[in-house]
Amino acid sequence: MPYNAAMGWIILPLAVLTLFIAWARAKTGGLREAILIGACVWGAAVVAITETLSLFSAITWWGLAVAWMVVGLVAWYGFVLARQKPADVTTQDRLDSFTRASIACLTAYGAVLLLIAIVAPPNTWDAMTYHMGRVIHWAQNRSVAHYPTNIVRQVQLNPFAEFVILHFQILTNGDRFANLPQWLAMVGSVVGVSLIAGRLGAGAIGQALAATACATLPMGILQSTSAQNDYVTAFWLVCLAWCVIELASRPAAKHPERLVYALAASLGLAILTKATAYLFAAPFIIWFVVHVLRTRPAQWWRYAAAIAAIAIAINLGHSIRNYRVFGSPLGPKDEVSIYTNEAMGPARLVSNVLRNLALHANVAPNAIQKPTTNAVASIVRSLGVDPHDPATTLSGTFFGVEDLPNHEDSAGNGLHLVAILAALLPLTFTRAPNRAISWALFAAVVAGFLLFCGYLRWQPWNSRLHLPLFVLAAPLIGSAFDGRRSFARSAIMILLLAGVFPLLFNFSRPLIGPNSIVRLARNDIFYLTRWDVREGHMQLADYARRRGCLRIGMMIGPNEWEYPLWAMLNEARVDGPYKFDHVNVSNATKSLPGGQHLDLSAPDCITTMQVREASEIYGKPNRPAP
Repeated sequence: MPYNAAMGWIILPLAVLTLFIAWARAKTGGLREAILIGACVWGAAVVAITETLSLFSAITWWGLAVAWMVVGLVAWYGFVLARQKPADVTTQDRLDSFTRASIACLTAYGAVLLLIAIVAPPNTWDAMTYHMGRVIHWAQNRSVAHYPTNIVRQVQLNPFAEFVILHFQILTNGDRFANLPQWLAMVGSVVGVSLIAGRLGAGAIGQALAATACATLPMGILQSTSAQNDYVTAFWLVCLAWCVIELASRPAAKHPERLVYALAASLGLAILTKATAYLFAAPFIIWFVVHVLRTRPAQWWRYAAAIAAIAIAINLGHSIRNYRVFGSPLGPKDEVSIYTNEAMGPARLVSNVLRNLALHANVAPNAIQKPTTNAVASIVRSLGVDPHDPATTLSGTFFGVEDLPNHEDSAGNGLHLVAILAALLPLTFTRAPNRAISWALFAAVVAGFLLFCGYLRWQPWNSRLHLPLFVLAAPLIGSAFDGRRSFARSAIMILLLAGVFPLLFNFSRPLIGPNSIVRLARNDIFYLTRWDVREGHMQLADYARRRGCLRIGMMIGPNEWEYPLWAMLNEARVDGPYKFDHVNVSNATKSLPGGQHLDLSAPDCITTMQVREASEIYGKPNRPAP
């Protein structure tokens, strides 16, 4: 879709975000601290606006525009009041020429990724089935209430990232900015890990190394231009980790309330974004609880009440919707059980740890994937465990390291894993003043990884789910090598060079090559990873146009690509004439209101799309074309 004037309305939520950051900076004095706190407030505002408007089926352009204007006025008023009592501005270390050059390179990385995020539409499997699919249904329903669907993930899974996409898509009447939430999360994470590295004792070069370690994660580079949600999850966990570290580093009497509220908001937003946040956030919450019990045992309940109230409030709407339909706030039990281990013991835990670590050997085409697979499989067998153990392996998959290091579902972070392990040596033998905090952070990351391996089955694309752990570990790399300037500089240059491959040759959204996103039509980019469904979608779209089918019933399976067909028919415009409903629904959502979703005679035509078979469409008598 070419640029149009409607896209300018993206300025509304982004301007409010800027105001919240300015307000927070007037309170704290530090820009990086303000970015994290301001983002937490903005995220809570996204949830409040979405849930409130949804109650009245008012998620429309006017509803969102007015809501963001009102929130913007509140943010402006708070900023003006805060400026009357300005905080002390945090002084920054003087940067040498190499550090400035490193920041310039990171800025260039960010600019290239922003270009990709805006030029290319969402086109990864999960985005096409449920991330973007749920957005179009919410937009046409004017509500985020659960609806009858054949793709249960569209209503069950945690929705924050898609809330943001929904706002951007309705305000700009298109999907040009659907990848922007992940890109913004990447930028925020880079800022956050540099700030944490500083709290761990790193100077300018160590903070630059931490930021570089975060920005050059192959999985992070690939995901920062997609409509998935792992980087958004990582960002909220970075905010949570910073709040915990900041509070644990201060005397109990000097705990700013804003940090407690930011901690609560970041926890709630992380959980609302992705369920893996429960596992990754748990060690940080335990760390904070232990700190409070040691320093202010008489007032622990105040912290607990505030954090629980805010985190629960943020997740309340989605949890209630899930509970009403599925009897559980997490969704249908049979769906959840698909991803959780059936049995666990020491040998199986070690197997899962090794198999998950092995995924990060996917660092170069046809390099060490097969030897790593064979070696890990042999070790697992020596433990008396099948490397394809059905009790701990996702059904239908088999253990093996993929050979697509530039794909956002399978790329490995092997170089960064080596850097994290190498950082343990200086952390062990260097007696830095914040050494205990560094080890606590390392312990929290490892504990999150062990919880992940102990609870969730191994999947070929688990490296994508590991992204928050690598982002959280980046400050450890910066703080460990801060005192070794020549080593830190070499590490920055190596990481920047290694990041060029995923930056330019993204499997789904390449900048260079015959499938470059600057060469292909936008509708063709949707199908870069699934050319097998493109022809069927084109036939369906042509039929719908010729027959005047404005209301299309989707008789589809739980893993079909719905969004590209909608985008093709409506030219990705939210106000397009074609509406989609799911029919022949057989899961728990079939009981939800909306007869047109269930009555086969209500739509103008019914489509059935099989992944590797010809699509079919059944229409009613001709109607005037739109």
